[in-house]
Amino acid sequence: MKIAIICGGLEPGHDGVGDYTRKLAGAVSKQGHTITAIAINDKLIKSTVQYQEDIDGSIVEIARIPSSENENNRFNVLKGILLKFNPDWISLQFVPYSFHAKGLPYRLFNSLKAMKLPYKWHFMFHELWIDDPENKKQYVVKLLQKLIIYTGVKKIKPQIINVTVPYNMQRLKRINLPSTVLGLFGNIVKSEQPITSVDTVSDSKINVLYFGGPPGSEYLEKVLEGLEIFCKSTNKEIDITLVGINSSSKEKFVKVLHQRLDPYAVNIKDLGFLDDSVLSELLTKSTVGIVRYLPYFIGKSGSAVAMIEHGIPVWLPRWNGEGQIDYEFRKELIHHDLKSAVSQKHETYYSLLTDVANQFVNDLNDNK
Repeated sequence: MKIAIICGGLEPGHDGVGDYTRKLAGAVSKQGHTITAIAINDKLIKSTVQYQEDIDGSIVEIARIPSSENENNRFNVLKGILLKFNPDWISLQFVPYSFHAKGLPYRLFNSLKAMKLPYKWHFMFHELWIDDPENKKQYVVKLLQKLIIYTGVKKIKPQIINVTVPYNMQRLKRINLPSTVLGLFGNIVKSEQPITSVDTVSDSKINVLYFGGPPGSEYLEKVLEGLEIFCKSTNKEIDITLVGINSSSKEKFVKVLHQRLDPYAVNIKDLGFLDDSVLSELLTKSTVGIVRYLPYFIGKSGSAVAMIEHGIPVWLPRWNGEGQIDYEFRKELIHHDLKSAVSQKHETYYSLLTDVANQFVNDLNDNK
């Protein structure tokens, strides 16, 4: 098959769905299919670029169209690329904020429909509308996002709709949009060669890893409260390591961590952005990871899945331990209590990439 995969941005390490797209493209290409990955709202380039990229040993055609380009021009370029490639399938990897800064890509589906392309469509909804609005503004955004998704599906009429977690499948079902689950894999592949330069982790300490966007508001307090309770309950030394793109919100997070945890002599390290091979080694050596999502959303977090694939227990500060974990892969590694997570035995590395790529290809084949 020839498959074109469309997402917002494709800068490695700077866009979770972009990294997912690149990894999926590489894995599907290894099966003998011809793949092109296209970013149509790339914020980190100034002009359209097209090139070949070696992704985990497979050569994939990449096209990146900048967000600064006029929208009509962006879709004209996209149409030209697709007509030249002539795919059997177009897979849209959807996140509202990938295609519009305020999460309201109201012209996206109209523009896709206007191209009048004779190809089959696959939609992968990584995110839907805001799940739990905190104010009137967010509630309005939620309603608009829901409307955009509903009308978009009705316009394009994709043959397949996938979501990452069962919870989102149920949300789509409530607005009469049938879907099935295609799970995530982690974007961090275990390094073939151990990186001995990773000396930031000590075997004699409890190493807590925070990987991803910094917490805010109520979630921040839950993280801090859980860390304080754990610090009071142990006499072991604790290192807290932060990994992620530098930002003002992360600087605030580091500052408040020091304010609350310095009395316990906790060592806090901000490593910033790391290459995959170094990050993989850090994931392997950490005692426990922190996950920002509620239990029914854990399967849509690339960073959470990467930690679980690497076999380290994870702590969910926003989970009180009640209800079932709606995620089957290594469920025993998922904890609501940091103390129990620290004592959990580690698993060996296992990547879900091949499993997901196989299911993706099988679904397309079953809908020829």
